[in-house]
This record gives sequence, C-alpha cells and structure tokens, in this order.
Amino acid sequence: MNPLRDLRAVLHVADDSEIWERTCRFFCHDKAHTAYDQGVKLLGTTLCLHPHQMEAVYALLQRSFGGHFNGGIVALDTGLGKTIVSLAAVAVIRLVELNHYEVRQEWSTTAADNARVTMHRRHNPQGVTGPCPSGNPWSIECCCVADSFSSDIARQLGPGPSLVFTPSSVAGQFAKEAKRYLEQEIERPGSDNGQHSRQRFSFVDTIDLSTGSTLSRDIQSDILTHFLGARPVYALPKKGYHGMAPMLVPGSGSEMGYTANQAQRLFLKHRLVVVGSSPASLSSKGGSRNYFARAYNLAQQQRKSLRLYLASWAVAPRFVVLDEFHLVKHTSTVVYQTLQQLRSQAGPSNRFKLAALSATPISVSLQQSLKEVLSLIVSPDDLTAFCTAAQTIDAATKAGLPRDMDRYQEAMNTCSDLLGRVMTLRTTTDLFHGQVLLPLPPLRHERVPCRSARAQQEDFKRKMGLLTTAWSQEARATLEKQTPATNAAMRDRFFQFARFNQSFMRTLWLGSFPGIVDLPNDISSDPAAWLNSNTINRAITTKEGRDNHVVGQYIDVITRGSGKMEQLQRCLDRALHDMDIGDTGIAGPVPLKKHACVFASRPGVALIIAAYADKHWSSQWEVVLVLSAATVDGKKAIEGAFRDIPIGCPAKPTLFIATVGTCGTGLDSLKKANHAILFDLPFVESDSKQACGRVWRPGQRFPCYWTELWAEDSEAETLINERHEKRTDAFRRILGHRGGNSSKAEGGGQ
Repeated sequence: MNPLRDLRAVLHVADDSEIWERTCRFFCHDKAHTAYDQGVKLLGTTLCLHPHQMEAVYALLQRSFGGHFNGGIVALDTGLGKTIVSLAAVAVIRLVELNHYEVRQEWSTTAADNARVTMHRRHNPQGVTGPCPSGNPWSIECCCVADSFSSDIARQLGPGPSLVFTPSSVAGQFAKEAKRYLEQEIERPGSDNGQHSRQRFSFVDTIDLSTGSTLSRDIQSDILTHFLGARPVYALPKKGYHGMAPMLVPGSGSEMGYTANQAQRLFLKHRLVVVGSSPASLSSKGGSRNYFARAYNLAQQQRKSLRLYLASWAVAPRFVVLDEFHLVKHTSTVVYQTLQQLRSQAGPSNRFKLAALSATPISVSLQQSLKEVLSLIVSPDDLTAFCTAAQTIDAATKAGLPRDMDRYQEAMNTCSDLLGRVMTLRTTTDLFHGQVLLPLPPLRHERVPCRSARAQQEDFKRKMGLLTTAWSQEARATLEKQTPATNAAMRDRFFQFARFNQSFMRTLWLGSFPGIVDLPNDISSDPAAWLNSNTINRAITTKEGRDNHVVGQYIDVITRGSGKMEQLQRCLDRALHDMDIGDTGIAGPVPLKKHACVFASRPGVALIIAAYADKHWSSQWEVVLVLSAATVDGKKAIEGAFRDIPIGCPAKPTLFIATVGTCGTGLDSLKKANHAILFDLPFVESDSKQACGRVWRPGQRFPCYWTELWAEDSEAETLINERHEKRTDAFRRILGHRGGNSSKAEGGGQ
C-alpha cells in the first residue's frame, strides 16, 4: 500500500468549465476557443497566450486579489510557459492600472466638460454592472463594470514596481524574455467614434540587475524609499560613517510606504526589476546601495546606552515573482529572508502579491518543499494546519503505511483542500476541455544499471569496502544520538547525513570511474582535490585546457573498465545511427543528424566525460562542455551548440556535456538534442526531471531518448537509486500524474 495514493489528483481540476468561463469573461475571450493556438494576445505584449496559460494567469490573480491569499503557486510542467504566465500577470496588472486611471478620469469629468472632451471614451457611470459601452478596449474586462474582477484588482494595487527573483544562472535570460514579451510603451486604444487619441503610456520597463549592476539615482528616487515612517526623527551620523544613510532613532515609524509624488512617478513608468537570487546579488555591495536582502535589515549600532539604527533604501514591490521556488527550502536562505522582510515591513497597502514558479513543487518532502513558500501566501492558521498534516503524510510516506488511518485521512483532506486552492498544476499529458494540452513526441525512458569490470577485482573491492564502512559508521554514530524513529525514517536520515560525507563522495567517484585507484598514489589518494567544483577553472571549457588538466593527462587510466563509459558509448552509437525523420518543419522529409546531451551531477564528472570525448569521439562529435550558464561565454556556447545537420553533410553533430543545474529558462536550443544521458544520479530527484525537461519540451521534433545510468556495484549510488525510486513514486501520486483520458474524472478543486 502506498499511503499517498489517495492524493493522486489533488491538484487537478475535477470540472474546469467554471474557472474557464470566468477566465474567458475576464479576458473577453470566446469560451468555445480552447485549442492550443486559440488564446488571447494582451495589449502591450508580443505573444498570444495559450488557453491553459490564460487559465493559470487568471487563477494566479484570483488567488492574489480575490481576498483569500497573498498569491499563488504556478506549477506548470517544463515548457508550458511558467515564465510567460508570470509576465502576463505583470501585464494584466499594468493594464488594470491604466484602465482604472482612464475610468477615474471620466468619472471625475462633469457632464458639461465631458461633452467637450473627445480623448475620453464613454464608460459606465459608477455602480453600473452592465457591459462596458466601449467594448473593453484594454483587452480585459473593463474597470467601469461594477463588481468586475478588474475593479477588485484596481482597488488593491499599490504603486510599487514588480520584482523577479530568479536563479542567477538564468536571471539575464529571464530579463531578456521579459523585454521581448512586454512592450515598453503602448498607444491608448481608440475612442468610441473610431478616432485614435494618439496618447501613449509607458507600459513596463524591464531593468536587469542580474549582472551585478548597481541601482542608479533615478531608480532610487522612485522605486526606493527610506525606512522613515510618518514623522521620522534623525540623529547625526556617527563620525566615520560619512555618506551612509541617516540614523533613525528607535520609536519613530518604520513602516515602508510612498509619498504621493513618488506614487505618481511610479504610475507614469512601471518597472519590472529582475534580480539574481544568489546571496551575492541580494546583499549590499559597498556603498552602491544595491540593497535587497538587507534593505530591511537595519544595522544596529551600540552607542553608550542609546541604540541607533542605520536606515537603508528599500524596495517596495507590489508584485513579486519567485522563480524556481523549490530552491527555497529553508528559512535561512537569503531569498526567503528577503521576502519575509519585504512582507513584514511594508504597510497594508504596500504588501506584495507572490507568484511562485516551479515545475517540481515537491522535491524533498511535502512539508520541507512547501512550508516556506506557503508562509508567504496563506494565513498563519492555514500554514499551521498544513504543516501538521504534512508531517503526518511525510511520516506515512517514509514508513510505507500510516499508523493512524483516521488521522492520516484527515491530514490528506487538509492538504488536498489547501493545495487545490493555491496551486495550478498542469503537465504536458493533461487534457484541457477534452484536448491534449501539448502534444510531444514519444519519450523513451530507460534506467540502466552499470557494472564495471575493474570494480570486480579484489583490490578494488577492499578499497570500496573500507570507504563504505567509514561513511556507514560515521552516519550510524550520529544517528544513535538522535531521537529513535522508524526504520524508514532512520534510513532517510542516514542518507541525509551520508551525502555530505567525504568517504561517501569518494565512493561515488569510484563507482563511476574505478580506474581512479590505479592512478599514482599522490593523485588517487584525494580525488576531490582535482575533481571538486572549486578546483575546476574556466580553462577546462576548451580542449586545450582539458588536455593540460590532470584529468586529461590520465584520462585513459581514470576511465579504464568503467561500465558507465561503456554504456555511454552505446547510447552515442544509437544517436549516430538514428535515422528517424521526425518533423523538420521543411517541405519534404529531410533526415537530420541527431545531437546528444550528457548531464552529470557534479562538475568533475562532466570534465572526465569531456576529456574522454576529446580523445576518442572528437572525429564523430563536436564536443562542447559548459559548467555554468551564468557566464556570457556559457550562454553563447549553449545557444550556439546545436544546429540542423542533414545526413550526408560533413559537419559533425554536437555532444553537449553539462551539469544538471547548468541549463535553465530560455535555453531552447537544447530541444534539438533528442538523445540525452544522465550519467550519474543527482541527490535530489527533481534535478533529473529538470534536466530531462530541457530536451523533451515544446519544439522537439523527434522521439526522445532519456537514459539514466547508475553504478549497480556501488553501495553509495545504489542508495541514491533506491531513494529516487521511492520518492519519485510518492511525489508522482501527490502531484496527480494521470493517464491521458481521465482529465475530469479525478481531482479536487483548483
């Protein structure tokens, strides 16, 4: 029995006709148009939304401004457009703001003046619920319609900017996509008599702070504000603190807000600020006042008996996008602290709404994955109830069977209700009003156990046995001091401890490359010294750099007898002989050479694979190694790695080698590589799904081959494999993965 089976459809819509009808009313869309290419194009944007994206945008806004929550979770599968959904929400909020401004102008115009003013179209008088006389010209339901959702949003909008926190490796790409999708300026829609007013409004100005740039004075003047309150009291800066913000005496106000003048400037030019979510990006840098995480962290200075505070500039956003929120799993993360500070210190009218994005909303446990993000969205009472219920479900998942069935069922009902109300989840195989959400070519998934000839020799077995004993004893010694628990729970804690153990890591190296033990003693004794990420520099991204590295010098010794390398060779041979024509988008069948990707969990493994490919496969493959997409060179290498190569052309296909965390938002060129190999299993299950989603995604034209390798003769990697199998099954049931013909038969409300 799997205790999570009854949660299999918790996040899916039992009958989506009601929410779709409300979505269409808000977007002024014909509800009969549900095909993938029959969505709307919002004013001020460059792309049409697909129907499932329209629904996700509406649900997110409803959760944010409907009065129950402070935002929502968007858990669309990789390639379904989470980024576009969040940007469309920013666009809708700005359209509501401009629409409401126009309506208020007309309402404030007297009857005599209105007859002379031609630039204002007619709108409903206040309190009228009938349709807009102008036909909703802003591409959403007009704010002049009393009790419309647009008017509800308008009443709650603060003047602040929109803010995006995204992993630093893809922040620049997120900003680029925002600039491409959101217009900087729009022309006001025409008037009732067919004339165009020619009046133009600033729409959304995207500011990219992902490259370490500082906030300029003009941005500070209207996006940022002092932590001053209504009647601040100042103390002179202490000697030696010249140039810093004035000190704020305790007892005065500390609530963040905007003056009327600042609010007006913010209306005239709305900003979307994109920031990398790394600690370095979110901390102040010297005197630049690039404050995010520390904006509300007032530095305390002890001065005799009087405690003074340094007042810093602070961002006061009205809408925040938290991209890849599954990376924020603990209250100690800088991103979480930033958001908590932004939320707690803002006044009631300036508290932001949150859009949390992730294709893998659960990656560790129900509670650990969702507690932090839910604390920013739901009420404290709802959060407490969820955490209590999630603990019960997590315990049952680990044990394989609930101890108290009644308590367990009550916990599932609690989680089902809350998750169904705050999260939108869609997968590529879902049905949307009877249609497949997004047709993709077949995915041929295989997990292959590998055995190495070298690992069967007695001297190697002795070395591995000593290492296994070392990390096993250290883990058990630690666990003996902890509170007793079930065997399943102890095994889970055992893994959490062992994964950070040096001996455990070394068994992983040796499981993939047993030849390491045959290296000279000064090299084989400490593989981490030359394989850990902090010892690998950018030089190894070139063939010359890899040849000069210790890995390149001993590559044949390191890889000798590796079962994984033998299996990788078979996968690449299959790619070379893959003659599937697929959908080329060109008139007539044109067979193409197939590119291949190899994903490694650790940079050192990627380096070994690339060095081996340089020496043995470069005559057939163009070898490209990228360890970081955060650099300009890394982005260029990824974007330029793949191209269409017809069969018979002398050009070589690309063998792209990277770590599982390298590729992210907007790197669509990976979809041209339909053969992908996960060389070693990552610690976290969601990492493998993210990597697979970079290849098997919209735009892929051929059947995909996704092969996961693991060392069957390595106890360390066997432990990881067992953990993957157990958790993948549990999370699949929690998130409601279903067959393609049961879209409306299962699931709770959304």
